[in-house]
Amino acid sequence: TYRNGYADIIYAWDVVNEACDESQPDGLRNSYWYQIIGPDYLYYCFLYAREAEVLYSNQYASLYGLNPETDDLSSIQPKLFYNDYNEWVVSRSDAIVHFLTEEPWNENHEKVTSPVIHPDGDGTIYGDGLIDGIGMQGHLDDTQNIEQYMTALEKYDAAVDEIHITELDVGCTGSDANAEFYQAKFYYDFFARLIEEVKGGVNLTSVTIWGLTDDASWRTDVNPLLFNGDLSKKPAFEAMVMAGKGEEFSLTAVKLAVNAKDMHVSFEPYVEDGKTKTVTPQSVGVYSRGTGHQSVITMVNTENHTEDAVIGYALKISRSEQDASMKMDLSSYIGRTVKITAFVKTQDKKIRMGLDTTVSEQLIEKNASDDWVEVSAECTIPEDLNSANLYLETDGSADFYVDDIDISVVSQNAAGAENNV
Repeated sequence: TYRNGYADIIYAWDVVNEACDESQPDGLRNSYWYQIIGPDYLYYCFLYAREAEVLYSNQYASLYGLNPETDDLSSIQPKLFYNDYNEWVVSRSDAIVHFLTEEPWNENHEKVTSPVIHPDGDGTIYGDGLIDGIGMQGHLDDTQNIEQYMTALEKYDAAVDEIHITELDVGCTGSDANAEFYQAKFYYDFFARLIEEVKGGVNLTSVTIWGLTDDASWRTDVNPLLFNGDLSKKPAFEAMVMAGKGEEFSLTAVKLAVNAKDMHVSFEPYVEDGKTKTVTPQSVGVYSRGTGHQSVITMVNTENHTEDAVIGYALKISRSEQDASMKMDLSSYIGRTVKITAFVKTQDKKIRMGLDTTVSEQLIEKNASDDWVEVSAECTIPEDLNSANLYLETDGSADFYVDDIDISVVSQNAAGAENNV
């Protein structure tokens, strides 16, 4: 960085990324760093990063036209950040603030001393002057509770000196013709609120969009970015510009007639108009779910629940983290009461089914077994929504399989005959 002339270009370093596990007593993930060094590895990471930038900024100052004896070297000392996902969740933000600003890892500076540690510091990472800010990744969906996010932003701002939003993208939760409209509206509302927060004193100094085009996104199945694959701008881009200019949101949605029919998805090929059609996850509205990690969803014929299946396909949800799972678009059932049934197979202990709207609501939890488990629940999908998604997840991070999804309309609500626009 310093020797090759990048110290005045790199403005921040994510010293530690995704260390939080709010389910643990100390709020830290049981990573290899944690296992080998112990929980105070976090303190040492920031200490060594601060020592390195002080050392090298002095050593290479002349390459940047600076005198280490007389000049301020802050322009070639990138700010040091902690960065994490699902950062708006209260239990996670509490844990993050605690281990960065409240936990005295180096109490009375008895473990380690260094010229870069504030002599009157309290032994915490922040109190000892080893961290400059917190990065909020910002992997969101267009039904995200914006005020919940702003509350977390304010909490972090009160805890440290500076905030960055580091990996912003906003997934579409619907798949109909209005999907990009609702995404654009979210981008507008989100940036309008960020501007309000900054005007109110929050020291948010950077927002980074996590990619350029939808086809190259890590969440490509929910089209979360501002440009299409051909680099044409999306409504979301227009909306963000409107918010930045302080203009009113002027995009409009279209009225969509909703035809909510019973659905059975076996993932088997079928014949329509004399032609054999194949099913893909996307063709039935199935996508990866997770704002911190994403699963890989594929069709496999090594596992199958469907009786008398010609081939025997099922969905395989591959992942390495518990929060990566699957969802299925139920937007056409808004305003209806539906019964949902699916068969799930996993090596984890628990299977959960729920509904994602503006909040996530668990409908049922079942014990897993070595065989397929039927998971079934009835729910009413509120009519004042823009989108709704079924989710299936487990209590662990093992791969799981899904087959024979049934959605049947129990009752119709006349007011739900059209999408709310």
